[in-house]
Amino acid sequence: IGFAAGVERLMLLTQFKPKITDKALVVYISDEQKLSAFEMAQKLRNAGFETDFILDGNFKKQMKKAGQNNVRFLLIIGESEITPRLTT
Repeated sequence: IGFAAGVERLMLLTQFKPKITDKALVVYISDEQKLSAFEMAQKLRNAGFETDFILDGNFKKQMKKAGQNNVRFLLIIGESEITPRLTT
């Protein structure tokens, strides 16, 4: 089961203020999402999160690192997160 939401929108809705100790990890499903995942990692860093980004490694290796690094927030970037959507 998966869930995805815009981090900026969630932060605005909850008025959430991250603690300096909150750690996040951004992972990507395939190389096509690598750039978008990196950009999201930068946004999280600018918002005050200590954020890790794994440049090399397949999805399985990235998830293993997430389990080893005691991250509080894990953001998974896949095809549907970077595909523009048309609204009517």
